[in-house]
Parts: sequence; C-alpha cells; structure tokens
Amino acid sequence: MSLTLDFQDNVAVLTHDDGKRNAFSPDAIRDFNAALDEVEAKKAALTWVGREGCFSAGFDLKVMASGDADAAAAMVKSGGELAFRIFTFPHPVVCAVTGHCLALGSVMLVCADKRIGIEGDYKYGIQGPTHSLHPEFLTLGIPRFEDPVGEAPDPFQALKRQCQLPIRNPKNHA
Repeated sequence: MSLTLDFQDNVAVLTHDDGKRNAFSPDAIRDFNAALDEVEAKKAALTWVGREGCFSAGFDLKVMASGDADAAAAMVKSGGELAFRIFTFPHPVVCAVTGHCLALGSVMLVCADKRIGIEGDYKYGIQGPTHSLHPEFLTLGIPRFEDPVGEAPDPFQALKRQCQLPIRNPKNHA
C-alpha cells in the first residue's frame, strides 16, 4: 500500500508515497477512501503529505494508456468523487505539498482547506485539454465553501454565491 495513516491526538497524518510519482490508481483511490473513512470516524483533522519531491502527478497513466476505456473512465469518475469528498470533508484538510503537483494532484489542492508548500523548482498545475475543464473550479483559492445565506448546504450553489462566478453545467458547456 502506498498510504500510511497515523494519528497524533486529533490530527490524522496521511502520507502518500508510492515510490514514484504518487499516482492516483484505482487501488490508491480505494485506499484513500478507506483512510478518509477512518479519519472521519475519529473526527480528526487531516494533514495529507506527499513523498519527497512529489506530492502527486495525477491519475495513473498506465491505466489511461491501457486501451481499456471502461477502466480509465471508472478511475476518472472515482478520482472526481474523491476530490469532491475532500472538498466536502467535515473536518479540516491541510495538504503539505512536498514537491511537484500536477493534474488531479492540483485539483486535490484546490479541494483542501489549506495548502502548505516547500520552496523549490517544482511544477504545479493542470495539464491536458483545457477545453473541457471548468476554470472557475480550478482557480478557486478559497477555504471550504460557506453559505452566507444560511440555507441547507448545497456546495455548488454556496460556491457560486461565494465566488460570484457562473458555475456551468458540464452538459451545457460549449
């Protein structure tokens, strides 16, 4: 397993180190969800740490290039669900960014409450075809959404109000 989970009082320290680029493979995504279940059950804050030199390079490219479109689609779907889970996690999430952070890794940073990086010549960002990405989501440098109206939390509507941005429905995206 590429994840280790340790608890120090009411703080969980989740370290992701697959020995390479900390890719989000189907197994890693499953393990992340299991770790988040444990952190949530203990009502702990989460500190997420990458390996030295690389927080995460995103999805597992071996799965993407395997030719199995169903496996790639399932991985992307579960990765998106994991990002949404981080975004809506009921306890604080802090990412300790230990190096390069690309693609889904960068999305995870946006979804966390706080990010702390180290100094160095590291790359951060989203690669690939940007025509299908929603920049209003990817450029949010805000803490977890808060709904100033005080209604039942609908994350997308609260986010839309807080950021004063048009959140587009992906099905209607031109």
